Amino acid sequence: MQTSGIGLTEFVPMCLTTQLGEYRLAKQKKTRASKAQIPKEETPMDKTTRIVRKMIEEEDEVRQAKNDRLRYARLEREANIAKKPRKRP
Repeated sequence: MQTSGIGLTEFVPMCLTTQLGEYRLAKQKKTRASKAQIPKEETPMDKTTRIVRKMIEEEDEVRQAKNDRLRYARLEREANIAKKPRKRP
């Protein structure tokens, strides 16, 4: 029954033997997770991309609002035309 979560087979590869047959722990390699992440500065290209994407999103919102307004007006006009009885000559 294991309580620590590390079995003997998982522990042995982390150990090194000396010439005298003694065990010592191997040094763990540093990983990227242990290093502090330094935020990168925004490059001119990143700045341009961010600004252009914002402009495009704003244009999309304006276009969508215009399309919704025109669609609503068309549907309202079609509904009014269908309600009016046609005059027969």
